Amino acid sequence: ATWQWHRAEAAARQSDRVTTYLTDLLASASPDEHGGEWPTVMQLLESSRASLPGKFLDDPDTRIRLLRVMADTYHELNRFDVSIPLFTELVGMATERYGENDPRTLQILWRQARALQVQGQFDKAIALLEPRVARFRDTFGAVSDDYRLLLYVLSASYTRAGRLDDADTMLAEAGRITEKLFPPGSPERLSHLNHLQVLRVGQGRLRDGLAALKETEPWWNHPALQGDRILLEGNASAALGAVGLAAADP
Repeated sequence: ATWQWHRAEAAARQSDRVTTYLTDLLASASPDEHGGEWPTVMQLLESSRASLPGKFLDDPDTRIRLLRVMADTYHELNRFDVSIPLFTELVGMATERYGENDPRTLQILWRQARALQVQGQFDKAIALLEPRVARFRDTFGAVSDDYRLLLYVLSASYTRAGRLDDADTMLAEAGRITEKLFPPGSPERLSHLNHLQVLRVGQGRLRDGLAALKETEPWWNHPALQGDRILLEGNASAALGAVGLAAADP
């Protein structure tokens, strides 16, 4: 009970410091501080990245937490030139602070691998995740979102690296977990079908790839899935065109 109390107290203190830091950062978003112009999100991020090395030197947990938010934000903004080095730094910091097999370290390592995969550095993503498949499963559980996400990054990397049998194995397991955790029509289930069509096309199974995308059609008009609809419709059109060309090829 004492240990739990101390841990809860530390987490609350960390949250207070993060809140204060972000509040100060937002308060700096004044034209007076930026030559009379309203700063952009990127300008605030760059300002924060420049100042963070000198902050929270006595509080590595808060420092890691803030850097993780910053790295995630740069990733979502497609600034991989910044996010990948940040994730690399974070993995080193978390390994030193928590140990290489701690859940917090593993979650950051997955983010690093995801950024590498999105950037097309498939061999590096595989090298990071392949030796840790069993560790993720044992740490987070065989039916967990963390383990599921690792499988998708690894499967996508295998597909792009031409290791199609390995990709198929990983994707099948990821699909089983997704079906257990998420209902039909959820973004996660639709994303799985999109992953499946990419793999099937890579295997030369064009009709199977198109069939996977056809399974998503009943949910295209769902208001919460409009962003996904654009991607799915585009991929379905491309798959349909590929099937047509294959059928016409003598």
